[in-house]
Amino acid sequence: MTYMISNPTCDTEELDAWTFEHGGVTLAEDSTLMYYMKNFDVWQIIHGLPAGEYELRVKAWQLPNEQDAALYDYEHAEDNEDGCVFTTAEIYAGPFSHRVKNRVSMTDETVNDSSDVRLRFVCLDDSVRIGFRSNDNCRRFSRAVADVHAWDVEGLNGDEVRIQN
Repeated sequence: MTYMISNPTCDTEELDAWTFEHGGVTLAEDSTLMYYMKNFDVWQIIHGLPAGEYELRVKAWQLPNEQDAALYDYEHAEDNEDGCVFTTAEIYAGPFSHRVKNRVSMTDETVNDSSDVRLRFVCLDDSVRIGFRSNDNCRRFSRAVADVHAWDVEGLNGDEVRIQN
């Protein structure tokens, strides 16, 4: 299955496929969604999905504070094994959500490879709302990033739903 998500690359000429709440449209030069010290909710509804189990994958991360403070907090957290400690940004599909990784948990070399956030979800009817959001991204120097070129939905029965224009 293909073409389920409209304008997954956030092409500036076709932004009406996405709904931008709170933070507005914030695109870097490479069309990466980047929210700096502001709350946001970016989403769209995918129609035509058969009932079943799916996995949404997005390359995304959040730096929840100024770099040095975020690193200190992360290193002194009791439970930082999953890399999501202190993050508030999340990807979501319907009622399911998963927090993104804390940027300080990744090296500069692996940030593009290791920042995949995977969320399993169930679609019971033919549509689901998918997105990227945070209601607590206003701290000094905090920022949240999602690579709009890397949104994928895959059916867990083996069918792939590739997000493309």
